[in-house]
Amino acid sequence: MAANESAPSNPFAKRSVLTPTVRLFALAAAFAALTVVAYIAILVFTVPSSARFPSLAVFALLLLLGKVALDKVARWAAPSQGTVITSLAAAALAPLFVIGAFWALAEPLVSSSFRCGTGDVMLLMAAPFPIFLWACLAVLVAGAILSSGRGERLRPAIRGAAGVAAVFSGVMVTLASIRAAQKPDVNVYISTLPVTAVIAKLPNAEQLPKAPEGAGNAEDILPLPATRVIVDDLAIFRSCFRERCVVGVGPAAAVQDESLPTGEFLSLGSPDRDVVVKYDKAHHFVVLESGGRVALGDPSQFPFHTISWRPHTLWPAVDVHVRNVSNAVSAPIGGIGMAALSLAVSLGLLLYNHLQKKALRVLLKGAWGTLGDNGWVTFGDGRKARVDPKLALKPGEVLILKPSVGLGAYRDSHVLGLGEVAAGSPDEHRERVDAKCTRVAAWALAVATIGIAPLISCAVAGLVAP
Repeated sequence: MAANESAPSNPFAKRSVLTPTVRLFALAAAFAALTVVAYIAILVFTVPSSARFPSLAVFALLLLLGKVALDKVARWAAPSQGTVITSLAAAALAPLFVIGAFWALAEPLVSSSFRCGTGDVMLLMAAPFPIFLWACLAVLVAGAILSSGRGERLRPAIRGAAGVAAVFSGVMVTLASIRAAQKPDVNVYISTLPVTAVIAKLPNAEQLPKAPEGAGNAEDILPLPATRVIVDDLAIFRSCFRERCVVGVGPAAAVQDESLPTGEFLSLGSPDRDVVVKYDKAHHFVVLESGGRVALGDPSQFPFHTISWRPHTLWPAVDVHVRNVSNAVSAPIGGIGMAALSLAVSLGLLLYNHLQKKALRVLLKGAWGTLGDNGWVTFGDGRKARVDPKLALKPGEVLILKPSVGLGAYRDSHVLGLGEVAAGSPDEHRERVDAKCTRVAAWALAVATIGIAPLISCAVAGLVAP
């Protein structure tokens, strides 16, 4: 074989299967698993519907805390872009929080009808599968976008997106806070309604007849005497057996005597309990509370609850939703607090970036020289400075952090120690700060985007604008 010919490669040489693509897929699987674990955790520990908004905050917290640990895997999978990839993937999960907030807002403020929860349970149990795929796809798309050198070119865009997200979050939090100062939280609105009347409990409840065997319909109670109370322009009726009572509401003008009108009655409480009446005239419904809570509404405002085939003069039982009172309530305090906290964190991260850039500008004003093998730094004007050998700096470009120190003649030069000299060229320092600021900005983008997501749902529902 000629001397200038290269030796043939060994076809049996061991090759690593952990290519960048394989590592990216591993990172995607790890991030998706983290997301699903966080979801299952909030599903197990915050089941009640009243905890839906706090559940979103806990989900966000677990996801972001888990991402801190996952960033070590990210740096292994993509040393230069791993942290940015997982941050962008976390930001891409914001629609999950928007959907979760819509689901929370869909829960009736007052539920007067039977609601089967099987559909909700099936949806919650099936959700981990699309969530896993969504999170995987987010990492893979982010990795593809930032690959092949595009990550360096997109750094200004990522930092700009973080700033825009912080500004948008600030505007949303400000508007929601102004409205919250003027109107009650949607979750406590029914409790804040003033009591307009109280139907007293019956003193002789034990003397009332028992309900007939199998009596479960309102018609079974209609022959009994009724208590009638006039509240504004409404008449409220209550008729009781010994075990339970039924209630009804209708326009006072349509019912002129004490007899029970035709229409829809609801079981509510027992004769030994008061009935608290809350009339929301502006929104055309009445809430009755007696051991439980039901609402009855004007059929002209709640058309989907009207039983058109049945002649009646009473208002039908209704489920009061957020949309029915959206002009009188504000976003949940939990949603505003989550957005405000995420805004504070993202602003803190962006402030850190600002201080890093400011420090870089000061750093670049220092004196640059070349460190030789002999431990001496030579500057362009001929001056020299000695570097403490204990620093073990590699020969090459260095920066004197205190230019007024150590730039004298050869023999009387000051020895530069820790904190007075830094290795690296100006371009290397710029690259280091630029990469670090991009990683921090990506974190700020993820925090701001996830934090503001539930408030976006509230804005769509009309609960944010003053």
